[in-house]
Amino acid sequence: MTDNNAVIAISAFSGLAGAILAQIINGTITYFSDKRKRDNEVKSVYRNKKMEIGENFYYVTSEKVSIIRSHIQYWKKREFIESETALAFLNSEMKKLGEQQERLNADSWKYNLINMYYNVTLNNDNLTETNATSQKYYLKFLDAIDSLKKASEEEVFEELQGRYATILFDMCNHYESLCKQMEKDMESVKEELFKEFTIILQ
Repeated sequence: MTDNNAVIAISAFSGLAGAILAQIINGTITYFSDKRKRDNEVKSVYRNKKMEIGENFYYVTSEKVSIIRSHIQYWKKREFIESETALAFLNSEMKKLGEQQERLNADSWKYNLINMYYNVTLNNDNLTETNATSQKYYLKFLDAIDSLKKASEEEVFEELQGRYATILFDMCNHYESLCKQMEKDMESVKEELFKEFTIILQ
């Protein structure tokens, strides 16, 4: 091979190598660019879903706290109500609160996903236990009311009234503690939401 041919061959090889190297570099850049884009898309989807679940939890929990506190006030008022008309009105208001809570629970799939995205104290495990305790208190409360209605002797009535007051006190304290726990979870979720908003705005 002559020197001239050798130069041509080297030049051709260099050009081919340069083209291949350029393709490799472009391919690598494209790969990492696409990967970064996919990662950002996945993070964006996750962040949006997390914020949606968090906002829903905050709204539903605040509504439930309001409903529970209204119930507490009605239970306490019931002790001092004597007329059937006032009692009927109170029961009507409590029924409306119950219907409002049922509407909140009807679309609860977002609310039930909270443990996937946030660390809250009322998780699925201890929520079942808390609901069982709440039900136990409320059933005792209803039994006490029923016993008071059926009491015929004054002494028995006074004894049952004392029992009713104790049950009412314990039940209201239980529900108030539950409200405070729910509010603590709301604050925790709110802090996380603010962090997500800060990341988006940066």
